[in-house]
Amino acid sequence: MNPNFIVALLLLSAAHGADVVLFDFETPRQDIENTDRIRCVAEHATAGEMAGMVVLDQPFSPNFFMTANRNHGAEWARHEQFVLDVFVTGGPVTVSGFIRDAGGQGWWERHNFDLQLPPGKRRVAFPLTGMKRQNGKGMLDPATIDFVAMTFAAAGDGTGEAPVIHLDNGRLTSGTGTSAARSLYTFEGVDVGTHRVEDYPEETSTPSLATATADHATDARTALRLESRGPAGYVRFAGFDGDWSDFDALVIDVFNHQSAPVAISGWIRANDPAAGWWDRHNWERILRPGMNSVRLALGGMATGNGGPAIDVAHIVGFNLCVANATIDIDHVRLVQGVEEVAVDGLRRFDFGPADSAIMPGFTKATREDAFDAARGWGWQPRGQFARDFDVMEMLGRHRPIDDLCRDFSMPLAATFSVAVPDGDYVVWLMLAPPGAGWGQTFRQRTVLAEGSVVVDHRFDAASFREHEYRFEDSEDLPGDDLWTRYIQPLFKAEIFSVTVSDGRLDLAFDAHDEWWAHQLNGLALWPKSADDAGRRWIDGVDAQRKEQWQSMHVEKLAATPAPYTPTAAETKRGYARFVHSTERELHTTSVPTAAEVAVTAVTMRAAPGQRESACIGVHALRPGTINVASGELTGPGGATIPASAIDTRVVRYKSLNYTATYTPMAKFLDAVPAAGVELRPGVLRSFWFTLRLPDDAKPGDYRGRIRLTIDGANDDVDLLVSVLPITLDEAAMPLGIFNTGPMIDAAAFDTDSERYWASVKEMCEDAREHGLTSLDPY
Repeated sequence: MNPNFIVALLLLSAAHGADVVLFDFETPRQDIENTDRIRCVAEHATAGEMAGMVVLDQPFSPNFFMTANRNHGAEWARHEQFVLDVFVTGGPVTVSGFIRDAGGQGWWERHNFDLQLPPGKRRVAFPLTGMKRQNGKGMLDPATIDFVAMTFAAAGDGTGEAPVIHLDNGRLTSGTGTSAARSLYTFEGVDVGTHRVEDYPEETSTPSLATATADHATDARTALRLESRGPAGYVRFAGFDGDWSDFDALVIDVFNHQSAPVAISGWIRANDPAAGWWDRHNWERILRPGMNSVRLALGGMATGNGGPAIDVAHIVGFNLCVANATIDIDHVRLVQGVEEVAVDGLRRFDFGPADSAIMPGFTKATREDAFDAARGWGWQPRGQFARDFDVMEMLGRHRPIDDLCRDFSMPLAATFSVAVPDGDYVVWLMLAPPGAGWGQTFRQRTVLAEGSVVVDHRFDAASFREHEYRFEDSEDLPGDDLWTRYIQPLFKAEIFSVTVSDGRLDLAFDAHDEWWAHQLNGLALWPKSADDAGRRWIDGVDAQRKEQWQSMHVEKLAATPAPYTPTAAETKRGYARFVHSTERELHTTSVPTAAEVAVTAVTMRAAPGQRESACIGVHALRPGTINVASGELTGPGGATIPASAIDTRVVRYKSLNYTATYTPMAKFLDAVPAAGVELRPGVLRSFWFTLRLPDDAKPGDYRGRIRLTIDGANDDVDLLVSVLPITLDEAAMPLGIFNTGPMIDAAAFDTDSERYWASVKEMCEDAREHGLTSLDPY
C-alpha cells in the first residue's frame, strides 16, 4: 500500500449541504468509463432509488474527465470534497488511482492514492484543498482538476466468490465531514517501514515473540501478534515517512486477549533515533478486554517531565510495549480530521497553548492570535489575558479529559472575532467548569455576543456549595457510564443564537478580575439555516469526546476471589447473608467466606458513652431491593436502649482514579433510603450499624434484632450487645486530625460569613462527639 496517500474513508453518512451530484446511478448512463459493468439495483442506495452494483471478478475503473460542461468541472473549485458512497460485500476491496490537474500528468505531479475498504457501508472522500502532489511540492488546484482515475479490485487472493460493490451519490460537497488517513503498517507484507520485537531488559530469560496472525485483523487479512514474556516486551517501528505534521493523531488497533484490562505504553522519537526518556514523548494507555482503538494526539506531545513538544515533522521511531501479555496489533495509521456530520459554513476553534493537543477538525487558537482580516478570526487589540493552560501541566501521569477540554485560554477582558457574512448564526461555546485548572472557584464570568449578554455564570457560597456537592448522592458500580454521569454535565457547552450585521461576530469575555473564571476550551458557529446539521454535528463531537475519554480512562475491577458456592436455601431466597469485620477491605467483587456466613448474630461490646460498629454483608444471587431497620434493645431488669441509638448506613462505591484506570471502591457511608437499596449480582452490599451507647446505659447483656427486608420478605438477625461495667476516661493526651477545617471550596467565598463559621462549629462538634480534643487548623 502506498503510504503517502491522503484520502478520507468515512464510515457514517452525513448531511450533504449544497451538494452537486455528479453520479446518481439511477440508470447505467453515467459520465464515467466502463458503465457496461454497472447494474442498477435498489439495494444499498443512499440517494434516490438505485445504486450501481459491480461484481469485482476483475478490476473495475470508473474513471472520469472534467471540463466546464462535463461533470461540473467549474464547480470543483467552489466545493471542499469529492465524495462517493460505497457498500462492500463478500470481502475487502482496494481502491487506487490518481487525481491530476493542470500542474502535470506524471506520477510525481499528480495526487496518488491507494487504500482498502473493509466490508460494510463506506464513504470515500477526497478533500479538494488538501491533495498533496506526489513530489511534495504543494497541492492540486481544484479549479484545474481535469481527470480522476479510480480502480476497484478484490483485495483477496483470488479464490472464492468475487466481492461486490454498490456505488451511489458521487458528489461535490462543502462543509466538514472528512477524515484523512495515511497507513503506516498493515502487516500485509507491503509496509515501507520496518518493525521488530525487542525486550527490556534485553537479558529477559524468555524472549518475546511477534508473529503474523489472521485473528483480529482490522483492515485486511493479517495482524501482528505480540506475545510479551517479560516486564517490557515491545514492537519497535522505524523507516516510515516521518513527516506527521499534516495529521492530528496516531491510531493503532489493538486486541487484548486477557479477560481484564491491561496497561500498554510506549515512546515516540523525533530527529534522534536514540532519544532518551527526557527527549522523547512517553505515553501510557489501558486496554479493555477485546478490541481497542488506541489514539495518540500529535498536538502537545511533550517530552519527559512536561518538556517541550517533539517535532512531529521529523518522527524517526515509535514503539508499543506490554508486560507479560498477548495482544494483536493492526491498522497503524495517521488520521486527520474526524468522521462527522457536514455543516455548511461551520467554523470551530480549539483554545489553549500553541503546543497542546488540538481536537481533530478544529483550528488552534491561542491568546497570541490577534485578529487578522485576511485570516478572518482572532483577538481584538488591547485584550487582557491570564496565561493559556494545558491540564497536563498538573496531571502528571493521570489522563486528560479529551483533546478539546484538556486545554484553554483565559481571557480576563478580551474580544474574539470571526469574520462572517451578515445573517443569523448559532454559537456553540465550551467553557470549563470551576476546578478544571488550578483555580477552584470564581464569582462571575460573562460573555457578550454582538453587545448582548449570552452567558452570565455567577456563584456565591450557597450556589457554589450546590455545584460542589452535585454528585454526592451518586454511586458508581461496575459497568456504569462515568462520562455521561460526570464529564458530560460538567463540560456542557452554551448554545445561543446571534445576528451579525457588520460582517464580524464579536464575543466579549469578562472574567470580572478573576483568573480561572473564563477557561475557554472551544468555540464553533454556523449559519442558523444549517442548524439541523449543526445539532447533529454537536452529537458527533460529544461522541468523539466520549470515545477519547474512554480510551484514556478504563474501569478496572479489583481482583475477583474464588466464587462463593451458595447453599440450596440461599439459592432459593436469592442471597447469602454474612457478618464481616469493620476492618475488612471491601470491593464490589468481594464475596463472603465460609466463616463469615457461619456467624448468625451481630455482637458488640462497649462502655457507656462509647461508639461501636458492626457490619452485615449481603451477597446477591439475583436482582432485588433491600431495606434495613434496627429495633430496640432489651437488657437486665427490663433496661432498654432505644432504636434511635443505632445509626444504620449502607456502604456506597465511588470510582477512584488510579492513573488511567477507575476502580469502584468503598468510599462513604450513606443513609439507607426509604425506597431501599438495589441488590445486584456481582456487587457486594455492606450495611454498617453504629451504636452510640447512652452515658447512663446499665451494664449487662442486651438483645435486639436487625431486620433485612428483601423484596418484601423479612430476614431477622439477632443483635447482641454487652455493656461493660466501666467508664472510659478522657484521653490524657490531645487527640485531633491534621489540617482540620472546612475543606470545601464554597467556604472560600467569605471566611468571615456566618455560613463559614457555622461550618467550623459543625466540624468541631462532630470531632468532639467522636472523642477528639484538639484542632490543627489549616
